[in-house]
Amino acid sequence: MSGEAKADLNRPTPSALEEVTGSGRLEFDSFLGAVWLSPGAAALHGMAECGHLPLSQLLDRIHPEDRGLLTMPAPGSRLRCEYRLLGTECWIEARGGLVAAPDGQDVRLVALVLDVTERKTREARSRLVLREVEHRAKNALATAQALVRLTKAEDPRDFARSVEQRLAVLGRAHARLSTAPPGTGFSLRPLLEEAFGPYEASRTLVLRGPEMMLAAAAVQPVCMALHELATNAAKYGALSRAGGQVALRWRRTQTGGLVLAWRESGGPALTAVPGRRGFGLSMIEAVVHGQLGGRIRFDWAPPGLRLALSLPPSCVKASD
Repeated sequence: MSGEAKADLNRPTPSALEEVTGSGRLEFDSFLGAVWLSPGAAALHGMAECGHLPLSQLLDRIHPEDRGLLTMPAPGSRLRCEYRLLGTECWIEARGGLVAAPDGQDVRLVALVLDVTERKTREARSRLVLREVEHRAKNALATAQALVRLTKAEDPRDFARSVEQRLAVLGRAHARLSTAPPGTGFSLRPLLEEAFGPYEASRTLVLRGPEMMLAAAAVQPVCMALHELATNAAKYGALSRAGGQVALRWRRTQTGGLVLAWRESGGPALTAVPGRRGFGLSMIEAVVHGQLGGRIRFDWAPPGLRLALSLPPSCVKASD
């Protein structure tokens, strides 16, 4: 036996190639309106039969929106398309071209088909990540612009210090978001504890509420609002005196939103509603109304500030 003959014997058969590559082959005869599927192509399409079949039997397995993609290409061109299988998450890629029939006319399409579901899943995940990053960056930029615009101080050094503190809060929130996969929820309790970190939270903070997860888009605005509230309490409210305390209680609403109640005690007695809104309160109202789409109500009670913060369901990560 010649060397060439031996090489032919060792050459893998088409069925063996399909098995090791996970591919298949289909042929489409436009004149007969029929297809021929190799065993690999039939398996990829979830079909029990291979060989010659009516075209309609193959099209029934393809998503209605994608059926028009598997068509005869123009003479001299090639087919390359990707289509979904009906009722599954599977994607198939077809690559092929026209071959001449015995009469010399290009009427038969021969194509290689491959399962590209894994690649399509990666691409979809990448698009989701990019959209999430873009959304978070826009939120961060809008918040940074607002805090620079609204921060007021007579001394440039005080101005710089105030802006730096607020940008640090924004940076920590962004770092928390950047390390989490898209769609991740963020527990409310750690965010509350972090806002009171500089003020001995273990002695000054009382937390009561169920485990609740914030949506990613709500994390930065909520962190900014909590920082401003804690700073205001440290300067003028309960945390400005030894023994002062802030109690926070929250609950989920019937519609899936969040209500958070803030109550200060042990600080200077409040005698009147502030005559003007400082930066902190202006920032709180801006992020609650503008970025979160929520509502906030202040009650300047003599024992200390009380407020109710209501956030819509879009700010809360639904339970899995």
